[in-house]
Amino acid sequence: MDEPIGRLETQMVVLTRRIENASRRGRIHRRMDRAAYLIARTLDDAGPLSVNEIARRLALDGSTVTRQLTTMASRGFVTRSMHPDDGRAWIIALSADGLEEMRAVSASRRERFAAFLHGWSEHDIDQLGRLLERFNASMEATQTDSKSSDTAADVPALGAPRSDHRRSVLPTRRPR
Repeated sequence: MDEPIGRLETQMVVLTRRIENASRRGRIHRRMDRAAYLIARTLDDAGPLSVNEIARRLALDGSTVTRQLTTMASRGFVTRSMHPDDGRAWIIALSADGLEEMRAVSASRRERFAAFLHGWSEHDIDQLGRLLERFNASMEATQTDSKSSDTAADVPALGAPRSDHRRSVLPTRRPR
C-alpha cells in the first residue's frame, strides 16, 4: 500500500501546484477568485445562510469568511440582511449579479476542464469525479473526527516555541 499512497501523494502535490499556477494566470481568477466562487456555489446550493453556517460548511474560520464576504458585497455579489431570530447575526444571500458571475465563471471553468480532459471517455471523467467526491468526503470525515478528539494537551501554549516544521518553512525574522 505504501507505493500507491506515495504515488497519490506526489500526484496531489503536482495537481495542487498546477491548479495554483493556472488560477494565477487565468482571467477567471480576476473575475471571481476561488474562495468567492466556493462561497457563491455554497449559497447557490443551500440558499441564504449565516456567516457561521457558511464557515462551518466550508471548514473555514468565521473571520476569513467575513473578509471574503466584505469583498463580495463590495462587488455586488452578495446581499446581507438581519437574521430573523438573532439581531446580532447576518443572513447572506447570493445576489442576481453574484449568481450571473458565478455561472459565467463556472462555464469558463468547465470549458477549461473539458480541454484538460480532451480524449478521456465520459466513463473515465465520471469515475474521476466520483473518486474525487469520495476522497473529499473522506478528508472531511477525518478532519471532523480529529477536531472532536482534540484536547487542550494537543494545543501549544501561548508563547510556546514554533514547531521544527514551521521553523523550517518560515523565513527567519530580521531584527528591526
